[in-house]
Amino acid sequence: SAQLSFVILPKGEIPRMAEIKCYKRLVYGAAASEWLPHGVYYIDTRKKSYDGRLEIQAFDAMLKANAAWLVHTDILEWPVRMEAAARDIAKHMGVELDSRSVFRTGPDYVVDYPNDYQMSEVLRFIAAAHGGNWVMTYEGKLRLINLLDTPAETYHLVDSSDGAALLFGNVRVLI
Repeated sequence: SAQLSFVILPKGEIPRMAEIKCYKRLVYGAAASEWLPHGVYYIDTRKKSYDGRLEIQAFDAMLKANAAWLVHTDILEWPVRMEAAARDIAKHMGVELDSRSVFRTGPDYVVDYPNDYQMSEVLRFIAAAHGGNWVMTYEGKLRLINLLDTPAETYHLVDSSDGAALLFGNVRVLI
C-alpha cells in the first residue's frame, strides 16, 4: 500500500476517510507540463496542532483488501477463474481492475471458495500463480504486474544524470 503524508491549514471540516487525488507535473523555469495523476488516497489518521495545522496520513485503496471476502452473488459456481475473482475483489474494494492486468487461463488458474480468507490473501494467491504483484495505479485502479511483463527498456543501463540510455556506438547497453 502506498502512503501519503502532508500538513495543511484547513479552511473547513474534512470528512473522515476523505478521498485525496494527488497530481504532479514537471516545471522547468517558466515551462510546465500538464498535471498527471499520482495516486488516489484515503485519510487514515489526522493530528491537529495548536496553531490549526492538520497533519494527515493517507493510504491507497490496497488496505481495503484487508477484510473478509464476502463473495457477490454473481459468482455462482466454484472454483472460479482468477480474473473473475480479482474483478469481484476489486468491486468489493470500490475500485476498477486495470485493463493492463494479464491473467493466465487453464484448469490451474482458479480460486476455490474463499471460506474466511481476506481479499488480500486471495490476491496474494493470484499474484503468486502469475509470478507477479498487485499495485494501485496512479489512477486508483487495481493492477496485476507480472514479473516477466516489464518493458524491454527497463533492462537498459541509463545515465543517472539525465536518464538517457548508455550506448556503445548505436547499441544500447543491457543489464
